[in-house]
Amino acid sequence: MSYKPVVVAVHRNREVALERQLDLVMAPFLHGSRPPDGGAQCDEWWIGGYWAGRYLSTADGHPDLIAPHRFPADSPLAGCVACDGGPKHLLDLGRLRAAAAEQAWRRWPGFLAENRGGSGLRPPEERSPEALRAAFDELVRAERGRAAAGPNLLTLDGEWLDESDVGPDRTPHFRRIGDYVDALPGDAWLVCLTVHF
Repeated sequence: MSYKPVVVAVHRNREVALERQLDLVMAPFLHGSRPPDGGAQCDEWWIGGYWAGRYLSTADGHPDLIAPHRFPADSPLAGCVACDGGPKHLLDLGRLRAAAAEQAWRRWPGFLAENRGGSGLRPPEERSPEALRAAFDELVRAERGRAAAGPNLLTLDGEWLDESDVGPDRTPHFRRIGDYVDALPGDAWLVCLTVHF
């Protein structure tokens, strides 16, 4: 039994309450159902939960933001609200990605040491400076993708992209999630759920 954050991409149907729409989207993944393509089966889910405030937005007061919470005026995030999701165009994905890229770049010295043999953890690889930079750029791109939706995503088409289904190198998985979110139209909603398995 565990909990996971799952971001669900939906085309919002305003004739149906959001929770009801998510019930319909999540129904194939609940225990007792047959998940498409052998996808995950969960016991229950709820909006936000342990991962409440996953997204940032500068659209304070917009009615489409889910469970928005203002930051204090003396916070570095003053002027933003944390929320559990909303239309993509209202979410400050750029700020989340910039923070993730900055954190990834803090690993640059260790990456160089490890890949040039300076760490003593493994033999050095013979890689050109260009190859090292290209490999690190992929790592940064993956971290930016992870910032957009986290480790698990349910697509508009009902495909469950789960980090536990990939091997030890999760870079392609996070890059795929980031590329998917980038390609979504601005009116598509991203909603962060806590899912119990």
